[in-house]
Amino acid sequence: MKLAASLCAVLCGLCVNVVAEPITIEAGADWIPLRFDPWIEPGSALDFTEALPRHAPAGKFGRVIAVGDHFEFEGIPGVPQRFYGVNLCNEANLPSSREAADRFVANLVRMGYNALRIHHHERFLIVDNGWHYPGQDDVTPTPEQWEKLDNLVAACVERGVYLTTDLFVSRSYSTPWRAIGIDRDGVVGNAATYKILCAFWEPAFSNLCAWTENFLCHVNPRTGRSLAGEPALATLSFVNEGNLGNWGGAALRAHPCVREAWEEWISAKAGNAAFAEIPHEIPDDLKATGDTPEGRRAGAVAMFLAERETMLFERLKAFVREKCGCRAPVSNLSSWYNPVQYQLSRTHFDFVDDHFYVDHPMFLEKQWSLPSSCPNRNPIAGYGAGGRDVEWRRLMDKPFCLTEWNFSGPGRFRGCGGIVTGALGALQGWDGMWRFAWSHDRQGVEEPGGRMDYFNLNADPLGLASERAALCLFLRRDLPELDAEYPLVLDVSALRDPRTGAPKCELPALLWTGWHAKVGTVVSAGGSWASPVVRVPHATLSTTSRQAGADLAALGAKEKAHGAIRIDQNAGTFLIDTPRTAGGFAESGAHDAGALRFALAATPATVWASSLDGQPLPESSRILVTHLTDVQNSGVRYRDPELTILEDWGGLPHLARNGAAEIALATADGDWRAWRLNTAGLRLGEIPVERDPATGRLVFTARTDYDPDAATLFYELEKH
Repeated sequence: MKLAASLCAVLCGLCVNVVAEPITIEAGADWIPLRFDPWIEPGSALDFTEALPRHAPAGKFGRVIAVGDHFEFEGIPGVPQRFYGVNLCNEANLPSSREAADRFVANLVRMGYNALRIHHHERFLIVDNGWHYPGQDDVTPTPEQWEKLDNLVAACVERGVYLTTDLFVSRSYSTPWRAIGIDRDGVVGNAATYKILCAFWEPAFSNLCAWTENFLCHVNPRTGRSLAGEPALATLSFVNEGNLGNWGGAALRAHPCVREAWEEWISAKAGNAAFAEIPHEIPDDLKATGDTPEGRRAGAVAMFLAERETMLFERLKAFVREKCGCRAPVSNLSSWYNPVQYQLSRTHFDFVDDHFYVDHPMFLEKQWSLPSSCPNRNPIAGYGAGGRDVEWRRLMDKPFCLTEWNFSGPGRFRGCGGIVTGALGALQGWDGMWRFAWSHDRQGVEEPGGRMDYFNLNADPLGLASERAALCLFLRRDLPELDAEYPLVLDVSALRDPRTGAPKCELPALLWTGWHAKVGTVVSAGGSWASPVVRVPHATLSTTSRQAGADLAALGAKEKAHGAIRIDQNAGTFLIDTPRTAGGFAESGAHDAGALRFALAATPATVWASSLDGQPLPESSRILVTHLTDVQNSGVRYRDPELTILEDWGGLPHLARNGAAEIALATADGDWRAWRLNTAGLRLGEIPVERDPATGRLVFTARTDYDPDAATLFYELEKH
């Protein structure tokens, strides 16, 4: 039987190999070349300078402060503020000249952004190539590199772009072991090692403080202020994706200082019956749940790590406040190990920060090398849209930010990322979102473009185009916040009991709840909450739970709709109907999103209209219509017909999947004209538009192949 089964498996594998031939995408009738220009034309329909709320300079109304569940400017109290921006990584933070920095930030403003995250910057401030060994000084930026970052910061301040950053991201690749008190040649390298040691090894903590003081207290000659004193520094996070359990038990056991701290901690619990029989060794599995030996052990480790996270945060906060004089709201814990016990640590933060990705690559042979895989499936159908995993980690009484999020390339449905995430953030009343990323190199700032990759918007026309929906829905507040709240109440005593286990702080069985009500957690010692609450037994928080409290279970079972949002999980469609922005995502068919109706034949697309003059669509005199199918690189190669395994990125030009949408738009009476636009907003040519006598709507066809040599994504309609 075993031989027969093995032979069958081999034969089946041979059949699969014969059928599943690689797929290469080339220009043709189905894929139209796209001429990508990310430099927005001033005054064009893609210039959002006047379309979105804006002021300059950044910090004009004083520093940003956390007030309850939102941010405010200290100079205009009582007015909630939001931030929406992109990440810059590595040497992208260091434009080669003042003129390059000014030009780049001016373009960010035209795109509509009011925020920028400085990220993966530290080692590139020390030497021009951040991978070089810097000798014994890994905490002092060079004057040449400071000047480049100063230019970027000053350009942001002058143009009203607020900043956020981290104290540690990846400087460990330039940090000698001896700089953190370990007698060993070479550099620390792996950022995970440095992140763990900062919480347990005093020389590593001191090294981080030395860097922090130099970084925050350096005075920018163009602004006359340090980052610590800069009111344009909206927020500050401490250790990027540094949650101590991220890398499993083995990574923690590898360090004697961690083992010693754990032994001291667990030994001190000897008199507590709840901790009886918990082994004095950190296990490999840190995510076990329930009142089982494995669950109690994981629960105890989660409690231990949460206490160390709190200790690290409080020490860094004191250093930043007292030594550096920085008053920006501060946070930590922005990544994937998130047991419910970590909500105890988050109660100490000024705001909560997290990250999420849809279609983040998985690497099949070597990290950050091809081949890679991703699900590459409709994010609306079956399992919900992006952001579902982070909703519950929000604390209801604090601001919430996503300093990293993306629907990653080469995912073919990433065009819906902006409208879906912008809508969710708006409904939930989140306070800041930063797309990851604009660029990972200086060229992406000074000469943007190039072939598409996993994350960089400067080389991804589709991802960048989708931002327009998020900016209108979230930053312009076209979609109002939900009124209802359904917080998950976590009892402090249960969070400090190892029998709770270490379930993740999320409710995947109820991932649709966030479209109906604001969700998050409340850490309570028996108190009450003003809104209706859901008290959920902690054992039900596991990823396999199907019993998460009657109120939320009933809510999650409702039709996936609330007010302006309509979601059909089975068909995988998402529709949004607000006065100033209307549209949605679908794979095919006719759809009614209020002021905008659209019909697709067979090519999935995200289609929406936004008014450019701030008026409701039926009263507006200038409207932007966007039709996004898919964009890939020329010659991109996949191993399988489902396009889940990427083997070769290909190159330029970009190719847009050919498709069409029949548009019917409710508009004011009068004479209207329509133009197709290039990606910079320039009018390329007029297209026919007419009034439907039956409905009174303006109708036209959005077609990718109006010009078979230059694909069209955008249309401008104007009343004359």
